[in-house]
Amino acid sequence: MKNLQDLEEEVRRYRELVASAPEKHKPDLASSLNNLAVRLAEMGRREEALETSHEATTIYRNLAEKVPEAYMPGLASTLDNLANLHANQGQLSRAESEALEALNIRERYLGKESKATLASRSNLGSILRDLGRLDEAERMLQKTLDDSQRILGPDHPTTLISQDRLARLLERQ
Repeated sequence: MKNLQDLEEEVRRYRELVASAPEKHKPDLASSLNNLAVRLAEMGRREEALETSHEATTIYRNLAEKVPEAYMPGLASTLDNLANLHANQGQLSRAESEALEALNIRERYLGKESKATLASRSNLGSILRDLGRLDEAERMLQKTLDDSQRILGPDHPTTLISQDRLARLLERQ
């Protein structure tokens, strides 16, 4: 993954390009903002990450209104990132809403068995666990783990993340 300075430069460059040709460069700006938000969150700069993620989500939402097939998957990605940021700040109801929207988009546009859809389902299961809805979270995480093992294999990162999330839930019970 690119370092912070490279990502900030990329965002700056796309902002300039959007000024001259918005429709052509807005998707690239949204994608770059999403990547920057992830990096900022990894560095512990959560407020900046949240602001950046909101901007990326807004751009993707506007693009998806015009051409849903092209931009709904990008919107789902930003929503998942936004959900994680809100969950990390203890805003679990908001995180659940965003994660659920991301999952619904991915199921509709990518199918129920895509890697991205499985990741979204695991993300939502983790948020449900944090909300204390343990039975619902367990069912979702177990199904996600079973599907991930069948579709992606037992050693795939998405499978391993689902396995870890389910294990942490079972430890709480």
